[in-house]
Amino acid sequence: MAIIFRKDFFRLMVFLLIGFLFNPIYPVYLQGKSVWVPIDIICAMIFLLATVDFSMIRESKISNPVEKPKDYTRDKIY
Repeated sequence: MAIIFRKDFFRLMVFLLIGFLFNPIYPVYLQGKSVWVPIDIICAMIFLLATVDFSMIRESKISNPVEKPKDYTRDKIY
């Protein structure tokens, strides 16, 4: 998701922070399960919202492609 939203600085930082929290190489240890449950719920909501936002962006690009105005220069006789 960080790669998909790389042009939006705020979203990039949010997903990099999530990636840092859940990385398997250098685990982040917090006090206990009571701390991780709200973090897990918040991260799940962030991913859900990002997926919905990304699918809406993708659908709008597919359903409304930008069409160039027709150019008839090929048909002109010189």
